[in-house]
Amino acid sequence: MDYLPMAAPYMILQNPDVLLANLNGGISAQLALYKNARRVTIAEPNYELVNLLKDTPTIMEYNDNLFHNDKVSIQITNRGHVRFAHRKPRPY
Repeated sequence: MDYLPMAAPYMILQNPDVLLANLNGGISAQLALYKNARRVTIAEPNYELVNLLKDTPTIMEYNDNLFHNDKVSIQITNRGHVRFAHRKPRPY
């Protein structure tokens, strides 16, 4: 995984806390864990995708139970965006 372009930030950062916008099958989360991320938080608007990747035995075997790892948390987002607790929500 070291050869992937998305591995470049991990050459600079050591053991980062990682926030990923969208699951995209989990390769970014797998890379973050491979590069020793302390925590990986994934903001994903597609609840069905999360269930598929997290609760389907064949896929769980394929992704090495990635979404049952204690370092990985998935936040189901609303309307495709994330609101952080330290920021005041803007009216829409």
